[in-house]
Amino acid sequence: MASQVIVVPHDPSWASAFTRASAEAATALGSNLLEIHHIGSTSIPGIYAKPIIDMLAVAADIAAVDEENPQMHSLGYVAKGEFGIPGRRYFYRDDSFGIRTHQIHAFQRGSPHVGRHLAFRDFLRVHADVAASYSDLKRRLADAHPHDIEAYMDGKDGFIKDVEAKALSWVAGRSSASQTVIHQRVAAAERGENPTVVCRMRSGYLVLSDQQTPRGWCILLSVPVVGDLDDLDEEQRIAFLSDMAAAGEVVKRVTGAQRINYSMLGNVEPALHAHIQPRFASEPEHLRRQPLWAIWDQLEVVPFDAEREVPLMAEIRRGLAAMGRCT
Repeated sequence: MASQVIVVPHDPSWASAFTRASAEAATALGSNLLEIHHIGSTSIPGIYAKPIIDMLAVAADIAAVDEENPQMHSLGYVAKGEFGIPGRRYFYRDDSFGIRTHQIHAFQRGSPHVGRHLAFRDFLRVHADVAASYSDLKRRLADAHPHDIEAYMDGKDGFIKDVEAKALSWVAGRSSASQTVIHQRVAAAERGENPTVVCRMRSGYLVLSDQQTPRGWCILLSVPVVGDLDDLDEEQRIAFLSDMAAAGEVVKRVTGAQRINYSMLGNVEPALHAHIQPRFASEPEHLRRQPLWAIWDQLEVVPFDAEREVPLMAEIRRGLAAMGRCT
């Protein structure tokens, strides 16, 4: 039976639909899940799209994803394995009428497919003219092939490949021109190669600090990477500060901290990033009353360990996803 091809105007509720679906998937996939992103046309404001929520899941071990197939099935997903793309795990969910509503494409951390999906999405989010051309193309193809999904997909293929190549060059260009560690960390996160990433928030990447003293110390890295907070426009500044506060709220709850210290310095690495540092009642009072920088030589520094921090990162990610803060 031929699939009907329908594209509709962008629906702002798709963002909250992703939030709900990603939180469910994160619970089902467990601590093996490192990140989950909203991708596809429903993730790009202002363009026409088939009303299907596409998700990109980044796993520590792609083979271990298979072990969670029963949990995914309980959520209504059908597991299709690689489904034509080596190294992928593909899941889909239909509604009661058999109409596709959700898709999950899972890859292992470091897979080039992670980088290309995110590059394509972010490129279209930034380049409104290209996004508009893509939207127009999809509308023309849907009108021309309303009952032929294969022809519709074939008609988009050349455009997608061309834009994907430009997007990857755009990401690489931003990275090669960058000098700070913050630029490098963001570039690695966009390639799916930064093990400290907790999740992608609206304003940037939330990561665990290289030093986990205190435990749960996070850093919010701005995307785009800019020098200072005032280099962002008003909407971007509000988003960054709001994400910082939300991350602090979740970190405080997850770690049981007494309070959260927030700071944006940029003296050593002159690119916008915010430190989110939990402080604990168990700290000696004479130390707790001072900023971490002032007492650093009195602390036993514990470096980040990717394996050890998986449960902590997963719990923070779930908390943020429940607030609609992971994109």
